[in-house]
Amino acid sequence: MSKYDDKNWRGNPDGHAAMLVALQNIDAAGLHIHGEAVRSGFYEMRDETDPMHAACVAGLIASEVHEMIDTLRAPEPEVAPRIGGDFTHEEEEAADTFIRHLDYCAWRKLRLGAAVVAKLGANRRRGHRFGGKKF
Repeated sequence: MSKYDDKNWRGNPDGHAAMLVALQNIDAAGLHIHGEAVRSGFYEMRDETDPMHAACVAGLIASEVHEMIDTLRAPEPEVAPRIGGDFTHEEEEAADTFIRHLDYCAWRKLRLGAAVVAKLGANRRRGHRFGGKKF
């Protein structure tokens, strides 16, 4: 069982409250990340009203997920090539995925924090593995 099992967050009011505070701040983090992406030139030719551009940016999220999966396929865990330290390559790609996702949500003006809180509430009302799915 994961160290993040049900008892560690649902039964812990302090943990749940901390999670809610973090999620309320996630949109502010996204705005900062998006500002960095704009300053780095990633939005010079993007129009947030164009679905094709949004699909392109969402595709970059999928690309980062694919890169993370590739790290799992490697024969041995690798050190993160660009961020160094004691981070694994998997951690680096997870960070890339998270950064791209927050950037996308800020760019599209999505209320990610509120949506995650609402989704977690809805998921609590669903059955085990959401209706018996195998995984």
